[in-house]
Formats: sequence, structure tokens, C-alpha cells
Amino acid sequence: QLAVFCGYGAAACADFQREVFPALLPVIAGGEAGLTFVPLAEAGTLPNGRNAARAAVCAGEFYAFWPMHEALAEAAGAGSDAPFEPAALREMAEGVGLDTDIWQECLLSDRPDPVLAAAQDAAGALSTFDGERLPFVLVKGVASLADAESLLAVVAQELARPEATLDPEATE
Repeated sequence: QLAVFCGYGAAACADFQREVFPALLPVIAGGEAGLTFVPLAEAGTLPNGRNAARAAVCAGEFYAFWPMHEALAEAAGAGSDAPFEPAALREMAEGVGLDTDIWQECLLSDRPDPVLAAAQDAAGALSTFDGERLPFVLVKGVASLADAESLLAVVAQELARPEATLDPEATE
């Protein structure tokens, strides 16, 4: 199981999505590893990163987390000083096929807050977590470097272990 802790307000997280995530896709799509993305609402310096995290969580209510996640990462990496203004978030939601009125109802509610609080609590509970160095990636609970080569090497090492699996449904 891979866990990626990142915030939409952190430019390094947009870089990870663009540069590293594609290298992990074959392992994930092939069923060799599961992936959990943990959205950190307060991470990074881009304005409105918290609103971006809320937007992703709300998209997740409509089974569109990953398309929205990709749109948010693309916007963060586009070089804009304020990629997550309300109008831009609404345009992204529309672009991924969401009913923007219903999605915005979620965005303006407190429904995303428990998810984001749980994400922050999960990060804070990890003794190795460093919120200054994002993305923070775990492979089977062990911190890994966040570059593609390192991650793929750690995943391959874990998969080579007898009886090893990175399947999120498997019990240890």
C-alpha cells in the first residue's frame, strides 16, 4: 500500500503528480499496489489550498476525486499565483463533469472538514512525518523518498518479499 500525504497548496505536490505519479500508475493499475492520497489542507504556500482540498473531498462524494485531483494538480503546476480562486474551482468541477450546484453545496458546507481533520491527524500521528518536506510518501507504512526511481525500487523490494503484497485489502 502506498500513501501519499500532500497539499494542493504545495507546488512540490503538483510536481509529484506530474512527474512521479505516471511512473507509479502501471503498478497501481496492475493491482500490485494500492494508493491512498491523504489531502493536507494547510500544506503549502499557494493561496486557497484549503479550498482546493475541500473541492477534492466534495468531488469524492460524487466518485470524481481523481479527476478533480488531477485538475487541481494541473492548476497548481500552471504557474498561476492564485490557481484555486472560487471561480476556477467551479470551472474545474464543471470540467470533470460534476453538477456544480450540488458540488458547491458540499463545498460551502462543513462536510469536508472531518475528512480533512482526519487526514491531518493521520499525518500528525506519524513520527516520521515532516510537513515541511512534501510530498510525504509511505510504502507499507515506511517513509520513502518521493522520486519515481526511489519509489519504484522500494515497491519492487516490497513485492519481492515472500508472501508480500501491497494490496490495500490484504491483512498483515
